[in-house]
Amino acid sequence: IALWRLSLDIVGGEFVTEIPVKVTAELLARGQTQYQVFCSPCHGRTGRGDGMITQRGFKKPSSYHVDRLRQMPIGYFYDVMTIGFGAMSDYSAQVTPEDRWAIAAYVRTLQYSQYAPAGDVPAEKHPHPAASLAKAPAPEHPPRPCPRAPPNGSSAAT
Repeated sequence: IALWRLSLDIVGGEFVTEIPVKVTAELLARGQTQYQVFCSPCHGRTGRGDGMITQRGFKKPSSYHVDRLRQMPIGYFYDVMTIGFGAMSDYSAQVTPEDRWAIAAYVRTLQYSQYAPAGDVPAEKHPHPAASLAKAPAPEHPPRPCPRAPPNGSSAAT
């Protein structure tokens, strides 16, 4: 694919709605790696805008999981990485066009992971409610009493 095509995030004045590269497991893995390096310090590992910078007093970026960003065309994310937005500077010098598309694809994966319809999840991956209610197995050894606790039947007052 020609580099000019990879850098096309806007066509006819509109953001592109499809990634101009084939989305594969390898592309998503590359996107995840690059996201963790360049994006997670601000956007957090899950895209909720809770990265380490917020703990250092910087403004919290928007969560990728808000409706406005979930509905944005994929070209929007590429564009923001390319030219920046608000307090976010551009990453065009640090992140190649190929990796920007990989990150954009990974961001979509993060978004989808939080809002996937139940019918899209394979039956064997559905959580089993009964399993979460099951009693935890008994420990191999009974718990030891707290050394500061009064013996059974005695008063704590002295």
